[in-house]
Amino acid sequence: MVLSGHVPTDASGNLVTGDFEAQLSAAFENVGRTLTAAGIGFGSVARFTIYVTDYDPSMIPILRRIRGRFINAATPPASALVGVAALYDSRVQVEIDALAVVP
Repeated sequence: MVLSGHVPTDASGNLVTGDFEAQLSAAFENVGRTLTAAGIGFGSVARFTIYVTDYDPSMIPILRRIRGRFINAATPPASALVGVAALYDSRVQVEIDALAVVP
C-alpha cells in the first residue's frame, strides 16, 4: 500500500500550525488514520519518506522522538529524511509518504 501526502492537518482537515514537533506529530497521526482505515497499523509500514522544509540537523532528535511514539523502535521501518525548499503551503513544514505491507 502506498501512502502519500500526509501533512499536518487535524481530523477535520484544518492545518496544524505550530512548531516542527507539532506538525510532525499531526502528520504521523494522519498516517495512523490511513493505516487504521486499511485495517493495518504502523507495524505494517516498511518505509517512510519524510520531507521537511528548512532542514537543520537539530530536527533529527525531534523526529526520532515523535516517530518513536508510533513505531516499534526495536524493529523500525526503513526511512529517509529529505530536506526540500518548500511544500504545497508555506506554513507546512513536514510531509510524510510511506509504503506498507497489507496481508
